[in-house]
Amino acid sequence: MILSTQYYRPPFPQQHRWDEDLRTIRATGFDAIYVTATWSWVEPAPGEYVFDDYERLFAAAEREGLRVIVNLWSEIQPTWVEREIPGSAMIDHTGKPVVSSHMTYTQFGLTPGSCTDHPEVRKRAGDFLSAFVSHFAGAPALHVWDCWNEMRFMSQADGHVCFCEHTQRGFQSWLQDRYPTLDALNAAWQRRYRSWEDVLPGRLPTRTYTDAMAQAAWLMHRTLRDLRWRSETVRAADPSVPVIAHAAFPATSNTGEFFDWEPPLARGDDWELAEVVDAFGSSHFPAWLHPSPADFGARLEASRCATGDKPYWISELQGGAAASGMQGQVPVHGDRQARWVWNGVARGVKGINFWCWRDETFGRESAGYGIVGEDGHREERLAALARCAELFRAHEPLLDAYKPAQPEVGVVFVPGTYHLDWASYLPWALSSDDDVQFQAGHSVQAYMWALERTQVPYDVVHPSDADALDRYRVLFMPWPLVTDPALTPRLLDWVRAGGTLLTEAELDAFDDAGLYRYPGERPFAQALGLEPIGRRPLDGRTLAFELDDVRGELRAGTWVEPQRLGADATALASDERGASIVRRRLGAGTVVAVGTYAGTPYYKQRYADFERFVEAVVHGAGATPAIRCDASDGEVVQWRFGRSGETPLLFVINEGEAVDARFTLAAGLVPAGACEDLASGRTLDVVAENGVSSLTVPLDAGGYHVVRFGAAS
Repeated sequence: MILSTQYYRPPFPQQHRWDEDLRTIRATGFDAIYVTATWSWVEPAPGEYVFDDYERLFAAAEREGLRVIVNLWSEIQPTWVEREIPGSAMIDHTGKPVVSSHMTYTQFGLTPGSCTDHPEVRKRAGDFLSAFVSHFAGAPALHVWDCWNEMRFMSQADGHVCFCEHTQRGFQSWLQDRYPTLDALNAAWQRRYRSWEDVLPGRLPTRTYTDAMAQAAWLMHRTLRDLRWRSETVRAADPSVPVIAHAAFPATSNTGEFFDWEPPLARGDDWELAEVVDAFGSSHFPAWLHPSPADFGARLEASRCATGDKPYWISELQGGAAASGMQGQVPVHGDRQARWVWNGVARGVKGINFWCWRDETFGRESAGYGIVGEDGHREERLAALARCAELFRAHEPLLDAYKPAQPEVGVVFVPGTYHLDWASYLPWALSSDDDVQFQAGHSVQAYMWALERTQVPYDVVHPSDADALDRYRVLFMPWPLVTDPALTPRLLDWVRAGGTLLTEAELDAFDDAGLYRYPGERPFAQALGLEPIGRRPLDGRTLAFELDDVRGELRAGTWVEPQRLGADATALASDERGASIVRRRLGAGTVVAVGTYAGTPYYKQRYADFERFVEAVVHGAGATPAIRCDASDGEVVQWRFGRSGETPLLFVINEGEAVDARFTLAAGLVPAGACEDLASGRTLDVVAENGVSSLTVPLDAGGYHVVRFGAAS
């Protein structure tokens, strides 16, 4: 376990503060500091590299026994780049050169900068990376290279980018890798191109789905290509130190709604990105951007699943009250911050870095984020973090080896659905509903939140997981208008072998070029035996369902798509329009087709019947969790179970008041007898009766608990 804090983003904090700060950081129990190496600061004139401040900071960290993690920011460019390389500016969607400016919270350095698809810009950026890494390779305090901060490349562009000749050639080359001939692209896109030079990226959404989706998919690929280039450049200069990277937010939350001019997943597909680095992470600011415990948990799970078997990090965790211009923000209490830490550990995190140590001093983020910031809770944060660090060190081998148990439930994430959603939105009067954007991402998140709130552990399942579906009993496939041809054949086999698949309306309705398919021409839906009969407008009614012994009402979203009741199908909800929820047997498995987007209204407002429906699908598939808690609201009590080697561990996070929580555990899951809560030091007892084990854990108000089974002191 690595516990670190962001410390130096030049020239903040000033050097006269370093020695005292580093002593306090070490005394609190931190292992490392993050330092930001911005290209603009390190190379203020062409070929003139200035390392003296970093050298002093490395030496000071070494004296205090702190390791150094370097975050390389080549995307914050020197002021001289465009002057030295004329014509290298990014080109926006209107054909105009982008005028770069100083980063809003970095103080010195231009963004978005010149286009790194320009060969000379890429060479200069690579020279900076190589120079910095080579200079500090072998430094005793050096721990890790973080080669890309939040995958930024279009911040402050003030338009869609980039459409320069170099990026357009990259787009065409990428298409040629996907389509072996121009005729093949013409067949897929239903066009009559005669030259690859005429195949240009989409400038805006809402023109054609084909062009917009291709542009979004290209930008996603471009980020992967650039991360590979960065990581390879760093490894070439220092092959002995791990290279990591981190995203601004998990891919499932990268809907395109947070930044102007940024399409969904333009910062990359985390499952692909994690493949080219040694560890991967994401930023999380739970008292600012996503205050719901369920949302924070969902973001952690998405990062965990994307990173796979590699270590995953909380690469930026909120240190103090956020700042975003001149507005008040929620303070960060020490106990809440400690719950974030242990929630991450419970879900398999191996590194946690706080943003940041001191309150920031630049731009709209000034007076915010500091662990030792002035929001009135500095001392309690330091005490809480010191206690976390103490537990980390006392149980380091146990926590390092811990892995969460494999869930039997998954939520399917298909990047193409996000691209279609972005391509389809009309932000003006022709749109009948001004609240329909981001449906794909909100639907995925809604099912994740429902599973969090019903305390059902789950994975996020990506098309690259197609060969590992056998680990699941039930999969939820929200907003499935685009499917992935690498995934659907395996999904079909998996259902026939006994899996339960829940889908929503218009399954398989568009191909990956954004072309609509009539209901009878959708290969995956047809293979599942589903027979939709077209969209019907919402009329304010809910879908009254009966699933096994569970009854309730689902709120409808966007439209209702009734189904014909074919062979082996039964209606779970119906009215005069037809069967709006259908369950169908397929081989040894089951398909539950929900004829609306049930996740979107739940995303807007939590309600119990949606959660009851999701739980009923889980239980009906035989995927009931091996652990159940009588404090059953996952917004209040969150838990995760797993093993460290052969040792079972149960982590419990309590957002509420003190309560004795009773956990019922499947037979044989843990040994009966005494166990220990490592956080409180209490000895607990697993009681076995009639083949069922139970454990009562006294939950502290706003506390966290780590129960180690079979080993009580």
